[in-house]
Amino acid sequence: QKPLHVQVHTDLYGTSFVQGRFSNRLRRFMAALVLRRAERVRTVSEDIADALEKHGVVAPVTVLPIFVDIKRYEGMVRKKHPEWKLALLSVGRLEKEKRFEKRIDVVAQLHARGHDAGLMIVGSGGEAEHLKAYARAFHVERFVRFISWVDDITPMLATADLVLVPSQYEGYGMVIIEALAAGVPVL
Repeated sequence: QKPLHVQVHTDLYGTSFVQGRFSNRLRRFMAALVLRRAERVRTVSEDIADALEKHGVVAPVTVLPIFVDIKRYEGMVRKKHPEWKLALLSVGRLEKEKRFEKRIDVVAQLHARGHDAGLMIVGSGGEAEHLKAYARAFHVERFVRFISWVDDITPMLATADLVLVPSQYEGYGMVIIEALAAGVPVL
């Protein structure tokens, strides 16, 4: 019999995770069953490791953050976005808990106040079509660019003035590290 090693990338016991969806409560229940049988657990942050241990995980827990090559972003040549005076960037899975609607709301509010702003959304997921329709409903679809998932966000970071991350919960938030390494503020 092979030893069971488990990776956990989000705080299964966090209030935001559990309140998010019924499926998250089911995931937490299933995770408890699996974690009970694990011989070793890997997480991406100390907070997640602490939560697991607090909730009775007895297997050794190792914290191994997702590697981000910050050298690739340091000293990155920044340039103005070719279309917008204020270029916003959001990167992630297009799922409800990431709250991409809030990001589109920001663009609508900025335009209502007369600002020349646009949003680059980099990612893919189950909410893609809904988010495109949402941007159309608020008449900002020409100011919101949907870019399919890419492994290298450097070209978008180079023209971004601000990175938006209003997620309901994040396991790690790699884009935050990338943006800050590139000198782009994060909200």
